[in-house]
Amino acid sequence: MGIKAWGAAFTLSLAFANAGFASPIVLELFTSQGCSSCPPAEVLLKALAKQNPEVVALAYHVDYWDKLGWNDPYATPENTQRQYSYAANGRVFTPELRVGGVHSVVGSNATAVAEAIKNNPPPQPLTLHHSLGKLAVNVPENTWPTGTSLLALHITNGQAIEVRNGENSGRVLDGRFAVTRITPLGVVGQKAKTYEFLLPNLPQHKVVVLAQTNGRGTIWAVGQTQ
Repeated sequence: MGIKAWGAAFTLSLAFANAGFASPIVLELFTSQGCSSCPPAEVLLKALAKQNPEVVALAYHVDYWDKLGWNDPYATPENTQRQYSYAANGRVFTPELRVGGVHSVVGSNATAVAEAIKNNPPPQPLTLHHSLGKLAVNVPENTWPTGTSLLALHITNGQAIEVRNGENSGRVLDGRFAVTRITPLGVVGQKAKTYEFLLPNLPQHKVVVLAQTNGRGTIWAVGQTQ
């Protein structure tokens, strides 16, 4: 990690210390191995997740960069659609970081990320149990809007890959926190309840579950498997 990246990571760490978060916070990075501006944002995300265990780090590799010289092996149309679902004006960019589902900032801008973190209310925790293709989610009593639903994300820490074409040609990049599968689970209510779903156990993956209304906006709750 370069000096600038370390400095940015330190800025973010201070932001967390000052904010005093005791609950998880969701950081969603929209990125691509074909984008030369994205590696610094990925470095910051990794550093922040390492320094702060309350961070739920998600890296959505989008596929609209694939036509520009390098096919990102972690990119999926579903990840791209996830980003477009957030875009009120239909415009998307990389590296975009969504904090708590609400605040959109440039993922390599440490000052902007720190400010978004301080201004984001932490979500409620969800307790998960995932075994033998079955997922149980304990939803707490809540006041979430009608229509709030659960979204399951399969996350992997991908292997390092040498990029052979495009803007990052010659660089070795990994797939840390890569979202490989997005599964809508269904609508939940406001009373405390355990919901059960069929969801495959994928090798070398963990599962993150988000509670969100209409698949965008405020993330009301989050949980993850180990």
